[in-house]
Amino acid sequence: MCHQPSKQIYSDGAIYHNNPIQIADKERKLIWPSLEKDPPDIIVSVGTTYNSTVSTSSEKTPVTRLGLYSHGKSLYKIAVDHIASALDSERTWHSYISVLQPPSSHTIRYVRLNPQLNEDPPGLDEVDQMSYIQDKVRKELRSDNRIRRVALQLIASSFYFERSHPVEFSHHRTVRCKGMQYLFFPPKLAKEGQRIYILPAAARQ
Repeated sequence: MCHQPSKQIYSDGAIYHNNPIQIADKERKLIWPSLEKDPPDIIVSVGTTYNSTVSTSSEKTPVTRLGLYSHGKSLYKIAVDHIASALDSERTWHSYISVLQPPSSHTIRYVRLNPQLNEDPPGLDEVDQMSYIQDKVRKELRSDNRIRRVALQLIASSFYFERSHPVEFSHHRTVRCKGMQYLFFPPKLAKEGQRIYILPAAARQ
């Protein structure tokens, strides 16, 4: 697609980034550079179902040199394999996690929700299958305990604490922090109040 004012050609981002998790992670680091090295409160990657019975490993076939036609076929196969690999959203997620290698204490912050099917998902143009796939997904997620856990994590990450007094250390291996607790919502919806927290000394950072 050509953008007339800039004369630049735009291609569908889903071809190369069907699962844009790496772009989203890079973007949040650009928006909040001071938190670039800090782990996120939570990252939720939502998929649109996949066939868990199909192997995602690609097999390499030898390229035969039988003229221009065969060379064209090999180039076509390379292009198809590239697109298929890019569209493999599950592989993208596992690759992202394997490169990131978050510590075990932070793995709960990275969530991938993608219902598994024992069949191929409907095609992009199979609109008549929408109700069928919705029912399948609801049944699949009804027993998934991660949904409630993610909801609670999202609520918890909506609050932040700001100290108003110096930290006090007691003789009972505890730390007392006094300050205000705020909510990441518009002022009309947010409520604030003074809070006192007592945390084990081992838990302080």
